[in-house]
Amino acid sequence: MSDFVYKEDFLVSEVDQYDTRFMSRIDQERMSANIDRLMDNIRLRGQIDPVGIGKLTGDTRYVLVYGFTRFAAIAKLGWRTIKANVYDDLSESEARMLNAENNTMRLDLNAWERAIQIKTLKDQGTAIDSDDPEKHTICKIMNMSRANVYNWLKVVSYDSDKLHSAIASDKVKLTYALVFARYPAEVTDAVIDECIADDWSVSTLELKLLAKVQCPILDTRDAMASDGKSVSPILDDSSIANIQRAGTILMRFTKEQLAALSDSDRIKLHDGLKSILEVIYR
Repeated sequence: MSDFVYKEDFLVSEVDQYDTRFMSRIDQERMSANIDRLMDNIRLRGQIDPVGIGKLTGDTRYVLVYGFTRFAAIAKLGWRTIKANVYDDLSESEARMLNAENNTMRLDLNAWERAIQIKTLKDQGTAIDSDDPEKHTICKIMNMSRANVYNWLKVVSYDSDKLHSAIASDKVKLTYALVFARYPAEVTDAVIDECIADDWSVSTLELKLLAKVQCPILDTRDAMASDGKSVSPILDDSSIANIQRAGTILMRFTKEQLAALSDSDRIKLHDGLKSILEVIYR
């Protein structure tokens, strides 16, 4: 990692404020509120923590690497200088790692912003974990378990802007996101708003999503062979996976939860199980 020089009075004007490639904050409304709060704090107590400023290899101007909210607050106060850790000849991957490490020590990023950082680090080649205690890894940088890192990577790569938006606005937590990510995006998108509005449990969400999946084995009508005789539907890998998923979900339900199901959900569950049994025992 590149060395840095601490400067008490780095000129604000030397920083390209329009280069925000290392900014982690996505929620601009929250950032604006944080800037206003930080302005009051800095006005009273002065700047406590330095920002990170770097000149990337081959560039001529300095850019912000970390401390975007602090820098914005000080610029808005009209101060000419800022306390900064200044890095020269910095690679882009080093800059992203410095940004992630700095933000890990702060608590103002939401879960989705941290998830985007995980993906950025992974895309630039940072190892998820390692037995080498000296090696920089995503688990160390983000202070997360390996399982959590893999879970967030799965959710980030899931193709649903609606789900990502719900996570970014803190309306959907990781446990729910992982359930949504097991189903097609069109199915997920159809129930997200209802799940949030009605505050479904994870078990209820699984049941609702399963009911919406158009699984071939849930159609009990016999297929017809070319000679006119009925044949049993083929249990392909997808169908078997759906049967296994249904069994897993049912095992999680308590007697009280099953009793609390609405009449329509109870009918769907009954018909689904009946169809599965008819296929299996033909």
